[in-house]
Amino acid sequence: MTRAPFALRRALLRGISHGLLRSLPVLLLAASGLVRAQAQAQAQPWPNKPVRIVIPFSPGGTTDLLARLLAQGLAQNTGQQFVAENKLGAGGAIAAVEVARAPADGSVLFVTTGSTHSIAPALNPNLRYHPVNDFTPLAHLADSDLVWLASPSLPAKNIAELLALARAKPGSINYTSSGVGTAAHLVFEQFKQQTGVELTHIPYKGTGGAISDLMSGVVQLSLDAVATGLPHTSEGRLRALAVTGMKRSPLAPDVATINETVPGFSVVLWFGLYGPRGISPEVVQRIHDEVAKVMKSPETLQRFKAWGIEPGRGMPADFAAMVAADSARWAQLVKDRNIKIE
Repeated sequence: MTRAPFALRRALLRGISHGLLRSLPVLLLAASGLVRAQAQAQAQPWPNKPVRIVIPFSPGGTTDLLARLLAQGLAQNTGQQFVAENKLGAGGAIAAVEVARAPADGSVLFVTTGSTHSIAPALNPNLRYHPVNDFTPLAHLADSDLVWLASPSLPAKNIAELLALARAKPGSINYTSSGVGTAAHLVFEQFKQQTGVELTHIPYKGTGGAISDLMSGVVQLSLDAVATGLPHTSEGRLRALAVTGMKRSPLAPDVATINETVPGFSVVLWFGLYGPRGISPEVVQRIHDEVAKVMKSPETLQRFKAWGIEPGRGMPADFAAMVAADSARWAQLVKDRNIKIE
């Protein structure tokens, strides 16, 4: 191939250089647009893709209702897709492990209770997840009292009468829970510790069978969240002996607190939002702010009132401190009562 003459090559180089110079403003404009897009993405770090909200318990319970309410509100406010997903098994541990191993970008969140983050660690030192080291606390969502349910066949109409019966026949009155080491089990153990009475624990694999047996009189006592337990009492299938908080529930003002008979007794079930460990502070703040908008909206507060639960409070650090205190409380009870899981 014959080489191009020097004059021709020089002309070609000049044309290329001239073309590049003419293209430079376009390239600079494109680069500027890219920088602006990156800055906007940093200003809106979450949510930038669909988000899964994992629930460690069965559909229809208070945790499930709360998670789905949160998912709906976040989707409406952000325009992004939020999917609530029940992941059952091992007392919530399967869901906890899955969330702990998820990407730390806010695309997988965890609505849970003290069952996975306060109680389970006290009972099982060999958990496949660490409640503190493997998670990022994001928001304290809500608190709920528990209602102390009794079979209609039980003669006791209140806690004072229950104590009299239990002291007259130690161990003759039994109570249900959904398993050893569950919240209901530990609340009854705390009651036994503070009063000195003996009650017999009958663990079930779930709440459905326990409630049926409670209604028929096979077992005498149980606990449930106010939102899901009180409907049974209003229809006469069960009797409400008391609620576990420090004040009476507005949904059942005639039902006394246990504290009115057993001074100092108080148990509140908390609900919280976590993500995997390592979520950036900017994304944590963004998630907390968006969650707060949903939790404090008039629509949510109206639902909370109907469910008999109180909205959460504070920042993520406050939530973490509350859970730490709750964990210490249950760890001490487990030690004092020598409670062990099989």
